[in-house]
Amino acid sequence: MKKILTRALGCAGAAALLFALLSFHRASNVSAQNTFCASNLACTVSALWNFTTNPTINGNSVTQTIANGTAALLNTPTGSTAITSGACASTVTVSASGVVTTDSIVYTPNVDPQGVTGYSASASGSLYIWAYPTSGNVNFEVCNNTGSSITPSALTLNWRVTR
Repeated sequence: MKKILTRALGCAGAAALLFALLSFHRASNVSAQNTFCASNLACTVSALWNFTTNPTINGNSVTQTIANGTAALLNTPTGSTAITSGACASTVTVSASGVVTTDSIVYTPNVDPQGVTGYSASASGSLYIWAYPTSGNVNFEVCNNTGSSITPSALTLNWRVTR
């Protein structure tokens, strides 16, 4: 059967069929382990997917993107606000459907932060960013652990929540 499928569909066709089968089973919420293999001299298409709330491929955990977007830090109509020594700015909260408190947030600035006031390297220190999930939201806090007040320029973060 493997050789017939691969010969009839070719490697790309066998891979497309595999993707369609996995998508169908995942969308149907089927709880089963399925293996589909098609092989010949030119290619091998092989997958093992555990259709549970914690997906795995060949026994390895797979992360899922739950939500993604952008967050503008300290970007108010009147400009940025000074963050005093040993304090944090107001929390920036962005709605993120499906996020729970056990999810992970990965973020990165959308520009080189070395060119953004408050975030560039300095002998006296710079600001740092905390990111944490709450139910249905991602949250970012900009904090100042230096010995003096810092008025940062606006910075936008690209973020992704995974589980």
